[in-house]
Amino acid sequence: MIGWIEHPRRTLLGIGVIEFILIIPLLFAIIGVIFDRWANERWFIDISPVTFLSFCGIVVITLVLLRFTAVEVARTEAKLQFYCERNEFGKARRLIEKKLSHSPKQFRPMFMGMKTYLLIKEKRYDEALSGAKKLTEEFPGYPFGWYLLAYLQSRMGEDLEAAGKSLSMAMSLFGREAENHRRSGKMVLEHVLQDVKEDEYLKNLIRQEEMKKYGKAN
Repeated sequence: MIGWIEHPRRTLLGIGVIEFILIIPLLFAIIGVIFDRWANERWFIDISPVTFLSFCGIVVITLVLLRFTAVEVARTEAKLQFYCERNEFGKARRLIEKKLSHSPKQFRPMFMGMKTYLLIKEKRYDEALSGAKKLTEEFPGYPFGWYLLAYLQSRMGEDLEAAGKSLSMAMSLFGREAENHRRSGKMVLEHVLQDVKEDEYLKNLIRQEEMKKYGKAN
């Protein structure tokens, strides 16, 4: 199976550091308010209180908006991987259900994929298969949905011909992303190609000619 984020702890730490750096000006603003009188009514580097507090307001808004960007998706993936590593599946389920209930619609396929991935980690394959089928029905252009469906169809021996078609669809979509997103898309495609070659359930589903074709896209 594909590992969506290879180093979840590093990812969480990196996001935390970025947010802390953004918070630093806000901390200075609070300190500035407290010690303003002690500094002869002058602020740090002669910035007026209004200007400084306005900047801090922008920082706060930025931190809030980060919750509605791909950064939040990466944070959720990292947390999910971390919980799975520790077998804390209850926390992982609560996390994903919360994201599915309250996150923007454009992130729904990612979080549905994460839920399917979690069910696989819990070895609840029947539920995972149903989730993967629902994901591909609702979001047919999302490549990870087809990838997960191919994995589950082949693993459960449900329909190897259908699994091969699902994997071909996934590879085709990954190939398009590699063309459209250039570097990031190519990195994902490279990762997927390697996973397909190594996975005991997927490696025999796709013809060598197709693998070579997708490899050239990389």
